[in-house]
Amino acid sequence: MWAGLQRYHHLRQRAEVRADLAQRGIELSDGSVSALCHRFLQLLEQLHLLRAPALRAAMPNGYPLHLDATCEKGTGGLFLCLDGWNGWVLYAVRIRSENADELRPAIQATLGPLGIRWRSCATWEKPGPRLSPPAACRPAPTWCATSTSSPPWAAS
Repeated sequence: MWAGLQRYHHLRQRAEVRADLAQRGIELSDGSVSALCHRFLQLLEQLHLLRAPALRAAMPNGYPLHLDATCEKGTGGLFLCLDGWNGWVLYAVRIRSENADELRPAIQATLGPLGIRWRSCATWEKPGPRLSPPAACRPAPTWCATSTSSPPWAAS
């Protein structure tokens, strides 16, 4: 737990985590620190899924699903599914590219445990969504983007 919290919550580099552990008498390689941090993320994901009902209950009016993918050419990146009102990260995953095949599983992993609450009544004719009150919309995910293409979960 400690190594994962240092790495991801306190934004420390592996070398810094390793140095702090060494000061406490625990000698680990960079690879071992990486393995501990990876295990931390796996356990955090399991906890997140177990607590999905409580998270869903904390969003009684639904949530606008904001999608954010950040990739560097050739190095992959990070894809986030966010609650647009609270700024909560609902799901995060490393991706190789920003194509639909990479993004679809993350969106489905978000919508599965949290459910589909309402939609944004967005238009694909003009860039940007137009949000409507939850009562005025049918259940469907919100797609917040400036693209005129289909959302990534749409059938090809």
